[in-house]
Amino acid sequence: MKRIFALMLVVISILTLSACGKVGKVKKEIKPKLDSSFSCNVKMKYGDLLSEAEVKRFGNGAWEAYFSQPNTLAGVKLMFMDDEVTASYKGLSFSVPKSALPIKSMMSNLFSIIDETAAKDTIEVINDKEYMVIEGRTEQGDYEIKLDKETGLLNSFEMPNLDLVIEFSDFAFGGIGTDITGSDITSEISDEETSMGETDMMETTDGMETIAETDEKVTTAQ
Repeated sequence: MKRIFALMLVVISILTLSACGKVGKVKKEIKPKLDSSFSCNVKMKYGDLLSEAEVKRFGNGAWEAYFSQPNTLAGVKLMFMDDEVTASYKGLSFSVPKSALPIKSMMSNLFSIIDETAAKDTIEVINDKEYMVIEGRTEQGDYEIKLDKETGLLNSFEMPNLDLVIEFSDFAFGGIGTDITGSDITSEISDEETSMGETDMMETTDGMETIAETDEKVTTAQ
């Protein structure tokens, strides 16, 4: 009899713990607040690679990232217009091969996911204690987007299988046009300082080569 009673207590304890584990993870449908133009700061960890940038969203498929870290990428601006990605450094623009810059590939993936999420009428989120969590999957693997519960703004983006974590902060709205075209981007580049020293170009190129080597190592490891 005592054994039966003890077994019943164990079963009840397991069921209670299981129920407690599910508290705070209720799923619900919300309308995303991502379909607007904004700027923010991002910190990215991609394997051993750390980088920081100011990111601007002009509209669907139109983004810009201006890097301050690492030193090998400081001053480099990547512009994303639909499927085209270009880079500039001190006003000098150049094409960036997709296989040459893992950060570019990583950010292209991020921006596409945000644009697709922003275009939906409603999205399913897990309403936990601190954030609203969006879970999804791409060809690169599963991802998780955390939104601030109060504002609905982006808090972080993670892809565990790629060891990728992106944190967002310092959002600003307004003053960023949503009707941007490729010619607008070209005009913006030409209006900037066009002088570029040979040393600057060599340092930037070396930085890109180093990052490309990092991407190859990550891909090989996978």
